[in-house]
Amino acid sequence: IIYAGFLLNFSQFDLIDKFLNKGIRIVSSEEKEESTMLLLQFYTMKGTAYNIQNETEKAMGSFIEQITLAKEKNIPFAQIQGYLYLLMIATPSNLQNYKLHVKNAYQCGIELDDEMLKSLNFGFIADIYLEQWASESQTLFYEMSERMERIYGEDWKNTIKETRLTMKNNKNVVS
Repeated sequence: IIYAGFLLNFSQFDLIDKFLNKGIRIVSSEEKEESTMLLLQFYTMKGTAYNIQNETEKAMGSFIEQITLAKEKNIPFAQIQGYLYLLMIATPSNLQNYKLHVKNAYQCGIELDDEMLKSLNFGFIADIYLEQWASESQTLFYEMSERMERIYGEDWKNTIKETRLTMKNNKNVVS
């Protein structure tokens, strides 16, 4: 993982892919808790490398693998992290079941305490969720907005909107 990360600086993508695939094969053969955390890191790195190469579909696939593994192993913070990376590059037009992924990300995070949500930048996911689902429930909209204000401050939506605009203008947001 460390060497592959170093190679990102030199755009050695074939070598990076080779190292990451080998690491995934080795770590996948072990059934230890530490192995799960390493495997999650491998998927994140792989998704990042694909994203830098503008291979969005492959990047999203790696982040979905991370999300799936985190869900199987009941590691909600890693699941949220995977969703965050996924939703940074996904759009309704390039990700099948986009709205469902947004809903699942929201539902995974909403159960976590405020401190954890703050450290995971959950406001980004909440903003997308409210954008996709708020029309269906005004109560949900107000409850979520109040919680996000409590966690991130009154200007949380504007901060997220600015971040999303910056990301839209930067093709390699996950790097």
